Amino acid sequence: MSRTQLFAIICGIVLLILVLEMARRRRLREEYSWLWLLTAIGYLLVAVWPGLAEWVSRLIGATRPASAFTFLGLLFLFLISVQFSVQISRLTEHNKDLAQHIAILDSELRRLSVDRGQPLPPAAAVEAPGGNSPLPPAAAGGRRGGRSRRCSTR
Repeated sequence: MSRTQLFAIICGIVLLILVLEMARRRRLREEYSWLWLLTAIGYLLVAVWPGLAEWVSRLIGATRPASAFTFLGLLFLFLISVQFSVQISRLTEHNKDLAQHIAILDSELRRLSVDRGQPLPPAAAVEAPGGNSPLPPAAAGGRRGGRSRRCSTR
């Protein structure tokens, strides 16, 4: 076994352990961890069986294993970009729905307070310190950026 192969095996094991540990600590969501686990396992397989790299390069029609894995690496990055774009689109739509829901609730709250004779201050007076939330500071977390300590991922 060459030093290069041993180094590749160690890197593959470290990558596999890193992904598993991040998923265990919930720093990497399960829906993303499968792609990274497959990548780490593929990396380990190629490191353990060097003939696999040549077989894959012949399979996709590349002349050298390095160019085949450069192509596969770019394909991997493309797939990650598409996955994140889909997730961002979904979150953008969800964010829009939440903003509309908050606006409806705010309107209903104002209507009820006027009906009871207790008008609320204008919306600008109850914005969070970050200035981008129609919620009162206590509801937005009471801290800059509107992030509550209870919701922190750290």
